[in-house]
Amino acid sequence: MIILQALYAKAAKAEHDGDYDRAFQLYIKAAEGFLHLSRTVVDAALRNTCKTNASKALERAEKIKTTKRDVTPVATDYL
Repeated sequence: MIILQALYAKAAKAEHDGDYDRAFQLYIKAAEGFLHLSRTVVDAALRNTCKTNASKALERAEKIKTTKRDVTPVATDYL
């Protein structure tokens, strides 16, 4: 959880610095991590916190994508 929060913080810093491609990718990775954690954790309160954090990260990524149309897409790992 702490690693995912640090990843979200890096994304926010990259966004603040104007590096929108990097921020977009980091927000997506943070959202994926929070969603994965929400599916594996047993505690309901922690599960809800993870879902909320995933939602926030996705909202920021969507905002970047609507603002900057030519954002670099996130690479898909099929394995």
